[in-house]
Amino acid sequence: PTGRVYTRQELENVARICQEHDLLALCDETYEYFLYDSNEHITLASIPGMWERTLTSYTFTKAYAMAGWRLGCIVGPGALLEPLGKMHEHTASFVSPFIQMAGVEALEGPQDHLPVWKEECDMLRSRVTMLLNEVEGVYCAQPQGATFVFPRYDNPLPSTELSELLVQDEGVVVTPGIGFGMSGENHFRIALMRSPAPRVIEGAERIVRFLSKF
Repeated sequence: PTGRVYTRQELENVARICQEHDLLALCDETYEYFLYDSNEHITLASIPGMWERTLTSYTFTKAYAMAGWRLGCIVGPGALLEPLGKMHEHTASFVSPFIQMAGVEALEGPQDHLPVWKEECDMLRSRVTMLLNEVEGVYCAQPQGATFVFPRYDNPLPSTELSELLVQDEGVVVTPGIGFGMSGENHFRIALMRSPAPRVIEGAERIVRFLSKF
């Protein structure tokens, strides 16, 4: 949830561990287009010796705004995809043909929207983190990638309770940090691309107003 982007060195370390212990790797690369500053997207499957032991999943939800259509894909070697396909056939069945056709059009069609969305999200991550960091007892690192920020607050209030109060008092919805594991407590996640930019900024200002009460 922090928007951390792994470096090549870190991925090479993961690859070394996988190869030494004969492990398979599953990589979710949903946010490959949403990287900021000088951060670079490197897929684990491109590291030498990893293609044959890596499954890489993608979704059309983020880059093509097809969230409700539940379309995605997995890329990998045939030896791994064949048993996966058998399992998928008897669990999720299939995606409607017209949705699959729309996915192909999305991939092969114009991609002009991607840099526009990325620029808007880049602006929002800077603006929202700046607003949050002005509140005493709140720290929010700028994410290196993805479309969220994950601020930490110095307050004994559990993140689930804080999230409920934010809805009641300010009409703002965030995701409680505890949902990402115990280390996520005293954090909450803000989605930057679920609403028009002015509304996201207004939401951040309401969060600041709420947190300033404590």
